Amino acid sequence: MRGLGGFQGRFLAGEPLPSFAWLSRDCAVAELTRRPAVAGDAEALARLVRLPATICHFDLWSANLFAGATAACDDATYAIDWSRAGYGPPGYDLANAVFDSVWMCEMEPAGLDARSVEALAAYLAGLRDAGWTGDAAEIARTYVTVAELKFARMRDRLAAVAADPERREAWSALYRLPVAEVLARRRATLDAAATLASRLGVSR
Repeated sequence: MRGLGGFQGRFLAGEPLPSFAWLSRDCAVAELTRRPAVAGDAEALARLVRLPATICHFDLWSANLFAGATAACDDATYAIDWSRAGYGPPGYDLANAVFDSVWMCEMEPAGLDARSVEALAAYLAGLRDAGWTGDAAEIARTYVTVAELKFARMRDRLAAVAADPERREAWSALYRLPVAEVLARRRATLDAAATLASRLGVSR
């Protein structure tokens, strides 16, 4: 996550944002407002546009990340699938990378509570590496807000799938796991996202 902070921190430290027409300008809010449990929370959504924008991937999770190397770095990380990329708040991609990788059954839920805290520390270190000197508490609040809006409020949807035999079977086939395991990983994601604020000692 330090590399992610280093990349996004460049733009927060003064490097001009790219102006390519294909970059989205409102993906952070547009994606979340499609969810009924989120659409009416104007205060939380406003928080996502309060911070200076950086370049966000908007679909950052383990399946889109690959380890590699460059001439200058032996442990580089490469991201693929930039189809949703655009302007967004620092902390958004961080929440997605930490929680979506478990939600999508690419990573085990064990240790997620600890990883979610360590990831923020690494991300902030990366921002500072790039010359950012902003308010760490604001980044933490954005991270918490995205975790809550995108994951913690999915309990009703998860309950609906758990009660629908056809959708249960579809999830089991998609993730190649027993549906009980899929549901367990997703419940663990929701629980970790819902308690992130208390672990970080911040309020949304």
